[in-house]
Amino acid sequence: MLLNKIVYGEVTFFDLLMAVIIIIAASLIIKIITLNIRRHLKDKVDKSLLTLIIKIVNYAIVIIAVVSALPYLGMNLSGLMVAGGITGLVIGFASQKIVSNLISGVFLMIERPIKIGQQIKTKTSSLILYNSLNWVRDEMVYLHSNDIPFEQFEVI
Repeated sequence: MLLNKIVYGEVTFFDLLMAVIIIIAASLIIKIITLNIRRHLKDKVDKSLLTLIIKIVNYAIVIIAVVSALPYLGMNLSGLMVAGGITGLVIGFASQKIVSNLISGVFLMIERPIKIGQQIKTKTSSLILYNSLNWVRDEMVYLHSNDIPFEQFEVI
């Protein structure tokens, strides 16, 4: 039978077909979830935050689909998972400050504690906010030539 024919190694045509079906199903799930997230959160959250949420969900679904499809292609994921766990731990310890600033920035986007016209004080200087803080580069406030981490913002 055609489904039991070996394509390479121990991988049969059926295994290859299952991997393709998993990837196609994941892309359909991504489209459905993206449409539902946009529909339900369009008026409730900012456009840039909505884009961030959609990207995070899409990447999570893609990772789950790839990890689900690789065993059908004859790949043993146990060693990959151990290596990924150790790599994640190393990257996590190395980027604590970056992740802290990212989370602080997301909280600034969600809570909107800073309004246009308010004065912002950092550890090094203070300034008045003229544009909205946003992920869109054209609307971002350029404070200095060096970046000021979000954790250093304080509303006066």
